[in-house]
Amino acid sequence: MTRDELLQLLKDGEPVQKAYLAEADLAGLDLGGATMEGVSFRGADLRGARLKESLFSDCDFSGAKLDGANLHHATFHQCDLSGVRLTQANLTLAKLVESNATEADFRGATTAVLSLVDCDAEGANFAETFLDRTNFVKTRLQRVNLRKAQLLRTNVLETDLRTVDFEGATLDKAVFHKVTLAGRSLVGLDLRMTQLMEADLSGCDLSGCLLDNSNFKGSELSGARFDGASAKSVLFVEARMHKTSLKGADLTQSILVDAQPIGANFAGAKLYQTTWHRAQCVGALFADSDLTYADFSWAQLGGADFRGATLFRTRFHQTKEDGTLFTHRTLALGDDEELAKAENFRSPH
Repeated sequence: MTRDELLQLLKDGEPVQKAYLAEADLAGLDLGGATMEGVSFRGADLRGARLKESLFSDCDFSGAKLDGANLHHATFHQCDLSGVRLTQANLTLAKLVESNATEADFRGATTAVLSLVDCDAEGANFAETFLDRTNFVKTRLQRVNLRKAQLLRTNVLETDLRTVDFEGATLDKAVFHKVTLAGRSLVGLDLRMTQLMEADLSGCDLSGCLLDNSNFKGSELSGARFDGASAKSVLFVEARMHKTSLKGADLTQSILVDAQPIGANFAGAKLYQTTWHRAQCVGALFADSDLTYADFSWAQLGGADFRGATLFRTRFHQTKEDGTLFTHRTLALGDDEELAKAENFRSPH
């Protein structure tokens, strides 16, 4: 198909099917609103082209040049975008579904509400790109380059991130749900207000990270390191934290309800006003930590070590203490008698 034939079809409002436009010069053309199926754009030059609100199904864009193209609200379904160049392209509200975007170059693209669903984006490059509410759903992201990228409210769901390059990246209110980061070093990253729910971060190194107001609900944190991290007002609800190290970390007002910090190390940590209801702290180390106003109600503390800890007004209501070590606990609070009475109340009827 020639360039002129393509333009005539679009002018007539006809869908374009099974056309061969490989290596064609289509730079700057207005292809907006088109419906194309089975079209080959392999290696084509579409720089600066307008493809706004176009629908592409089973099309081949491998190696094509789409630098600066307008792809606002465009949809790519089961397309081959491997090696495509999308630098400085407008991908606002664009959707890539069940498509191949391996080694694609997205650097500098506008990605507001861009969605990749069930795609393969291995080796894709988003370095120094602003990812604004971008969505990666069940998408392969092995070896993806996110160096110095800004992830604002970006959603990443059910994805393996162990080989993603996050060096210098900034995450702001990002959501990482059911992702795998096991064994990764994320030392010093800014992860404030990031949601890492039901994620696998076992053996992960988050030493020195900024984690304030983040959320690790239900996540696997066993063997992870949070040494020296700022983790104020963080949710560790139901998190598995077997032998997790949080030495010298600041967990002020964090919540560890139903968490499992078995054998975890909180030595020297700031644990002011933390909440540990029903937490399994068996064998945990709290030496020299500040537990002022902390609440361990109903927690399991067997074998835990509180020697040297500050326990001013620390609540130990209905805790289970078998072999628990204390230097002193005269300033701590024991059972709340009124609460215990209410808990044990049995209606006569």
